Amino acid sequence: MVTEQPFLRVERRDDGVVLATLDRPKVNALNTDLLLELEALAVACAEDPPGSVVVTGAGRMFAAGAELAGIVVAVDRQERGTGELSAVDEVRRDLGVPVEAIVTFDHVIEYLEESGRHAEHLQAARAYRDQYGA
Repeated sequence: MVTEQPFLRVERRDDGVVLATLDRPKVNALNTDLLLELEALAVACAEDPPGSVVVTGAGRMFAAGAELAGIVVAVDRQERGTGELSAVDEVRRDLGVPVEAIVTFDHVIEYLEESGRHAEHLQAARAYRDQYGA
C-alpha cells in the first residue's frame, strides 16, 4: 500500500517494511509540514508496528537540514551592522526571515530611566547607544 502526502511518500510493503521517502524538492529541507507528516507516520507505525522502517530521500540527497523559519534573540543591542541598518535588520533583510528580540537595548534604557534602580549605569548605557547604535 502506498500513501502520498505533499512531502512524504509512504509504502507499506508485503515483507513488513515501511519505506518512507522525503520528497520536498530541491533538497528535502525539513519544514513544519514535512515534520508533521513524519510525526503522523510515527503515530501510524506505533499503532500498527511494521517489521522495520526505512526513511530515505528522493533526489540527490536525504535531507539538507531544516528550513529557517525565524530567529529569536534574547537581547537586541540595536547596534549598527555593516551599513546604516542595525545588525538585526540586516539579518532580516539578508535571510528574509523574521527576527524577534525578547528585550531590546531601548527597553533596558527605558527600565533604567523609569525604575530609578541602577541609575549609575544609565549614563554608560546611553553613551554605548550613542556610539554603537543604529
